[in-house]
Amino acid sequence: ATRVVTTCSQEHADSLRSLGADQVIDYHTQKWWDVVTGVDIIFDTVGEDLTGEHAYQILNDGGFLVTLADGPRVLASASTAASRPTVSQKFSGLSDNSRGALEELTDLASHGKLKVIISKTYDLAHVVDALVESRAGHAFGKISVKIP
Repeated sequence: ATRVVTTCSQEHADSLRSLGADQVIDYHTQKWWDVVTGVDIIFDTVGEDLTGEHAYQILNDGGFLVTLADGPRVLASASTAASRPTVSQKFSGLSDNSRGALEELTDLASHGKLKVIISKTYDLAHVVDALVESRAGHAFGKISVKIP
């Protein structure tokens, strides 16, 4: 069985359910590690302190933590990792600009299988406003800048 669990603010919960989330956790009122149990994969884009330590407690044997966030205490410590040798973790930066990945994205988009949600579009003259909104971290979807 497949179960998709995600975190967001309450205002975005219905939108995430409409995209296929089975369980939505309001990060303002709950910690995901107190609510979620028995998952195979945790995909982290936030990098909260001790994410790896919490993940190792709830991942199934053979489970995998992937984080895009870089920080000194995002991945599990060596002792935690050693205590669960069947669980893996990996930091994976966002610098993969491979032609193959771009071709795959193009194929998905051309077949209508890639849904991009644009939260807001700014004119180039307001690029600073776009950056401020992006850094605030609460946009649902992507923030785009129209370049003439």
